[in-house]
Amino acid sequence: MTLSEGATVATRVRTSDKFCNGIVFGDRPVAPGEKITIAIKPTVRKWSGAFRFGFTNHNPDTIDPKLLAIPDLTRKQGYWAQTAAPVEDVSQRVKFSYWCNGNTVECTINGKPWVPKQTRNQMDFATSVDVHKPMWPIIDVYKQTTSVKISVEGT
Repeated sequence: MTLSEGATVATRVRTSDKFCNGIVFGDRPVAPGEKITIAIKPTVRKWSGAFRFGFTNHNPDTIDPKLLAIPDLTRKQGYWAQTAAPVEDVSQRVKFSYWCNGNTVECTINGKPWVPKQTRNQMDFATSVDVHKPMWPIIDVYKQTTSVKISVEGT
C-alpha cells in the first residue's frame, strides 16, 4: 500500500496482478458516532468483489504484519469487518460512510442508508468489538477497489 495526500489516500500497488494485501487502519481510534467516509478512487473490473470496512480494538502499531489478512483477522476477538456495497455499486462515484451507533454499525452509500448483509463467516459486531474501548477503523482495499480517500467526521 502507498499513502498520499497527507495519508488520506490509500492505494494498493500491483493492481494488475494482485487483488489483496491492501489493509489500512485509521491513524487514531474513533469515538462512537464518528463517521468514516470512503471515497472510491479508480477501480478495476478484473475481479469480483469490493472493499471491506470495519473496526478493531487492537492498536495497529502492535499488530504483527504477518497476521494482516481478512477473513483470518476478523475471526479473532476485537476485530470486525464486513464486505461493502454490491459490486455494481462500486465505482469512482461512490462515497461510502460507516460509524458505530451503540452496538451496531450504520452505513450509507452516497448519503442513502445501506444495511450490510452478514455472512456466515463473520461474527456479529456487538460480540466482536468492545465499543467501550478504543476502536480503530479498518479498510481493506480489496478486489475491484484499488484506491480510496478516507476522512473522519466528528459526532
